[in-house]
Amino acid sequence: GVRFQAVQSLVQLAHEERARDALRYVLSKDVNQGVRVQAFQALVSYPDDKTLAVFRQQMEKDSNEFIRSQARLIVEGPDNGGIIEL
Repeated sequence: GVRFQAVQSLVQLAHEERARDALRYVLSKDVNQGVRVQAFQALVSYPDDKTLAVFRQQMEKDSNEFIRSQARLIVEGPDNGGIIEL
């Protein structure tokens, strides 16, 4: 509960680089899937190089299917040089 509440507070500050640093850390390290999903959803709006690097990592190793599949869509999407399969 405490980590989930903490990430919710960070979500409100996601427009700040330091908050995004913390959210990227949470996404890559937290054991709680719900906490990672919240961090992921907050970072989707800020696809900078650091965030995309974490998404690349998570699309291969995250235990949560939602994070893996959505990270793959973002990283391999048309705006990031990926190929869209029809």
